[in-house]
Amino acid sequence: MSSSQMISEHIQRIAAYKSENPAEEIERQLGIPIVQLGMNENPFGPSPKAVQAARAFLEKSLRTPTIVLTSCARDWRVITRSLWTRSSSVPARATFSR
Repeated sequence: MSSSQMISEHIQRIAAYKSENPAEEIERQLGIPIVQLGMNENPFGPSPKAVQAARAFLEKSLRTPTIVLTSCARDWRVITRSLWTRSSSVPARATFSR
């Protein structure tokens, strides 16, 4: 599926933003160098509230749920504390069986 198939027609019809004053023209007018940022950039970085919200979400989402560990411990007949997890495309069971 191409990107044009994924984007609604009414969105595709919206004209791209074109700056009224290119950076070079502003430099000439003001007589100072201009740094042009992209539409999704700013010189201040993310807002502290956004950083806090992202951290709160990640702290909750990056943990292996207790139910998964409990279920594995039961199936493998080990205590939950003895299990560890890692980020990998290789299943943990395959790692332990090698």
